[in-house]
Amino acid sequence: MPDALLNFVQPVPFDEHQPPTIDHNILPGIISEFASAVAKSIQVPFELSLVNALGAVAAVAQRKFRVQVHDGYSEPLNIFALAILPPGERKSAVKDACRFPLLQWEVEQ
Repeated sequence: MPDALLNFVQPVPFDEHQPPTIDHNILPGIISEFASAVAKSIQVPFELSLVNALGAVAAVAQRKFRVQVHDGYSEPLNIFALAILPPGERKSAVKDACRFPLLQWEVEQ
C-alpha cells in the first residue's frame, strides 16, 4: 500500500470521541415518552432506550411501508441500530422492556 494511503487511513479510537446526547423531545408523543420512562426506570442513558424503542417500532413496520425515492426506485423502512456499551450496562433489560409490548400483543392475538 502506498505511504500516502497509509497516512490517510488511520483508525479513530472510539474512547476519544463521544457522540452528542439526544434531546428527550426529539420525537413527539408516545415513543419519546416511552423511551424516557424506560431510561428513568432502568437508570440507563436515554439514547439506549430510544434506539431500542425505535427498533421495536421498526419491527412492527417492516414489510408494511416503503419510501419511494422516485419513480421506479423505493427503499424499505429499515433501522440498523447498535448499542455499544460495556458488559453490565443493562442493555438486555432495556431490550426486554422495549420488546415487551410486542410480545404482549403477540400473546393477545
